Amino acid sequence: MDAAIAVAFLTKLKLIFETDAAGNPQTDKFLSFPNGTSLMAKDTFVEMDPKRNPGGEAGALLRAADFANLVNFVAQPGALVSPAADKLSAVYRRTLQICQPARSTRTASQERSLKSAMTYLNRVVKTDDGQRMSRLDNYLRYKEAYQQALTAYKNASIAAQLAEGEGAEELKRQWAEQEPALREARDRALLNWEKKGLRAAVESRQATALRLMGSSPATTIANLTADFDLLAKVTALDGQGGEVEYLPTQFSPSNFFEDHVGWQKLTLSKAEIGGLLGKAPASLQQLFDVGATRNLENLTVEYAVVELQRSWFRFEDFLLQRFWRLPAGEAPLADQQGRGQLPAFPSKLIFVRNVKVTSWTTPGVAKPAGAMLKRFNSQLFEHAKTTTASNLHIKATQVNGLDGGRVAPAVAPAVQPHAATIKIAAVPPLTAAAVHAATPVKVHEATPVTPRPSAGSILDAIRNGNVVLPKPPGSSWGTTPAPKPPVQTPPNGGWGGGSPAPGGGWGTPRPTPPPPGNWGTPPPPPGNWGAPPPGQPTNPPPGQPTAPPPPPQPVLQTEEQKEMELLAFVCRALPLCPNPDLQLVWD
Repeated sequence: MDAAIAVAFLTKLKLIFETDAAGNPQTDKFLSFPNGTSLMAKDTFVEMDPKRNPGGEAGALLRAADFANLVNFVAQPGALVSPAADKLSAVYRRTLQICQPARSTRTASQERSLKSAMTYLNRVVKTDDGQRMSRLDNYLRYKEAYQQALTAYKNASIAAQLAEGEGAEELKRQWAEQEPALREARDRALLNWEKKGLRAAVESRQATALRLMGSSPATTIANLTADFDLLAKVTALDGQGGEVEYLPTQFSPSNFFEDHVGWQKLTLSKAEIGGLLGKAPASLQQLFDVGATRNLENLTVEYAVVELQRSWFRFEDFLLQRFWRLPAGEAPLADQQGRGQLPAFPSKLIFVRNVKVTSWTTPGVAKPAGAMLKRFNSQLFEHAKTTTASNLHIKATQVNGLDGGRVAPAVAPAVQPHAATIKIAAVPPLTAAAVHAATPVKVHEATPVTPRPSAGSILDAIRNGNVVLPKPPGSSWGTTPAPKPPVQTPPNGGWGGGSPAPGGGWGTPRPTPPPPGNWGTPPPPPGNWGAPPPGQPTNPPPGQPTAPPPPPQPVLQTEEQKEMELLAFVCRALPLCPNPDLQLVWD
């Protein structure tokens, strides 16, 4: 894929996912791409279900552990994924161990208010469409529906605003026709979130709970530490009898990978490329040498945004709170400049499937061997200037290398109960990550459906890297063959006869003899008699030039990649952390 097309597509992703509803940049999140590395595919998620894994429960747990080993890392700002050396769980656990809470204790009245807020959020109710789920789950599904409608609006809006040159007028015309319907869908989704999702009431209780949890910091931190340690003790045995520690890490929607689940569409046309290149951030411009080639006609992908959920990792109700601090001399988790022990972490994944790339190609020009077997992510970065594999790429390679030596999970010893079945009595969950860890949301093409608690459970942290990275199924780009180039007709006097060359010569037709009785008819021009009989090869006369055929004209060719693959991580950047409130009482 041309570098210009790759930069334009990646820039459009950033304009959609790194901005708010008004198109303003959001500094608390960024996209990070795995640089062509194939990390996970559909089988990764299918085989987390014991009923669909040949190894049963043991195989499913190992598959889930492989997944968690790749997504629970400390992210560093940049266009390409570059995990820090320490794992996310290790940095978080150490923070719980060494942090210093402020001196404060909740009053009896505050305890009642906290309990009331949590009861409201977690109460299971019957929703307007007849389903049963907690108020917080209901709030989150309508929030997600709004975000999808907003993304669809942004995709079409960016295409029309940045279109230039050939095809621009058509994009602007389409936008004029589609904008009212897209705007109505966006506004309706926002209204549903506010009314049916009870947005104001839910967010008010969330704020109350966060504030009151901070009124007794020592108790809150003690409960969070107990939660983490209990989950960290859950272990399984791999096929060789080695112990594997893991922390539950789930994803939502829990069935996003199924073929029948509808995904959103994202497009890129040739008219958008110039405008998008003008808005490309420096981080992308430095990765590619953008040339003048523009062979793309259009590109379409289906995509899904998948939320990572970690019940053991409390971001909003601990890390962002101001009731704790680190000991003097300890490096901060984040300094707002991209540095620190935990500057960012993956919060979501973006997957693509059914990729269609229509571009102009010249018939008869062979593509490099294996070019049509590359995944879309690999094609995006095939012309990137970087030659150093990222840490994540190296980790994936190491994990893949273990596949040959692992014993089939079916013969593994029995495992301990899954972490998701363990009841934890501590600080109730507040965030999407916390709540959905127990009730991952399952999506549907038309309307949100009831979460399925058991379908999305995944695990974290592998001891000694003793895991198997799922190998994606073989993908093949189904190329629509280009039509054969037309047969070229040589000019007069060329090979094979046709019109006679000046002065006759080999390859010209024999003239018809005069009919009987027409004596006196002028004889044919000299040189025509004696031509080879039909079917016999002919040669041009000495010195007769042969005009070369015109070059073949470019034709449109469509390549298709149906398999699901990981495209990007959505990373959450931490603000200044910790940021203790100096008005509190500290020891």
